[in-house]
Amino acid sequence: MEAARIVAVGVAQANLAELAALRRQKPPLPQQASASLAIRHADEHTLIAMQAFQQALRSADWDLAALQEWGVLVSSRFPGRLGLASIFHRYEKLGPVGVSPMFVPTQALHAAAGTLSVVYALQGPNFGVGGGQDHVCEGLLAGMALDADNLAPGIWVILTASYPNLLPDTQGKISNDSILHGLALGFSSQVVAPSLLDLQLRRTSATPRSAGPADLLELIDFVNGTRRSWEYSLPGGGVLELNRAAAPALRKAS
Repeated sequence: MEAARIVAVGVAQANLAELAALRRQKPPLPQQASASLAIRHADEHTLIAMQAFQQALRSADWDLAALQEWGVLVSSRFPGRLGLASIFHRYEKLGPVGVSPMFVPTQALHAAAGTLSVVYALQGPNFGVGGGQDHVCEGLLAGMALDADNLAPGIWVILTASYPNLLPDTQGKISNDSILHGLALGFSSQVVAPSLLDLQLRRTSATPRSAGPADLLELIDFVNGTRRSWEYSLPGGGVLELNRAAAPALRKAS
């Protein structure tokens, strides 16, 4: 059985208007000259990931400077939808000149993790995982694996999703009301800090029960103490199980 310690947790939620306001905020580290540009062009999933990360820092009362060697993984469900729809519309209307060179570094799968590394000066490994319906389990498994490799003192795993899914129209404008949710989990087997949660991967030879993708809101409910347990049977066999280690209920950042 593989296991990982989670020593910091942050939860955030915001609507699109609230996320748009975040783009006008000053970066947390003034010396990061490129951070303002990265935030201004960031995808919605990147912005809610930043909010969840900041909430985790506040809840743990950690100094950002002490975390510079940490890595970060961001696993989102359907990132880049609004940006991609807008780019398609601009390309159809204006041709190549209508496509900003900032599109790829801000809307691609790895954009959120890369942006967090720039904004918060995190120097450990950073990349995006998931991208689809199974983003929760893919993010958790990737975090466990990277933490076990001891390439960094800790790994931030940040999961994001919109409810309901963002539905852009043909011009890239949102056509439904949607709330973005983010959950930041600090994985570390090296940091001297009490565990808040313990994530376990149990091997089993039993046929996995039929289930849809793991739901981020159910995981957040467990973290916040409004759900008694959380486990998920993986399609290929095995069970992911999250256990509470005297973790208090968390505030939601908005």
